[in-house]
Amino acid sequence: MSDHSLLAAITTWLANHANISAPLHIEPITGGRSNLTFKISDSAGQHWVLRRPPIEAALASAHDVLREYRIVAALQASTVRPKQRSGFSRALARSEAAHEVSPCMLQRTSAVPTAPTIATCDDTDVIGAPFAMYGYVVGPVLHTSAAAQELPITERQA
Repeated sequence: MSDHSLLAAITTWLANHANISAPLHIEPITGGRSNLTFKISDSAGQHWVLRRPPIEAALASAHDVLREYRIVAALQASTVRPKQRSGFSRALARSEAAHEVSPCMLQRTSAVPTAPTIATCDDTDVIGAPFAMYGYVVGPVLHTSAAAQELPITERQA
């Protein structure tokens, strides 16, 4: 599916599931290892993240974005704080403290910082695969624990 086709399908789907201001803009968020991730923006400055399996997924269970969504949603309901904050959650906390978080803010009711879950779609007729939508959170994309460790110690402890 081309970016133009994806954008048309997502515009239609989001119009039925969220308060959007067309036109939408889509851009890939690169660097992931398998699932495709896109930043979706509307003309009102709202931002979301769409995650879907790769175009040619070898193992459907290895790329289950709906399972990932359920896990993130469960973490949002958690009241148990983790013993150590990972570099990723520290970076999210730092972004939140710096007021860099987009209008889709981090879930504040959760002991575990997560991007807000928006919706899922298991209808493969929409974009050719199931997908999940999250609120977009501004911050560094940390691909490895080594990248998190490269952050200055003050930022890792934020």
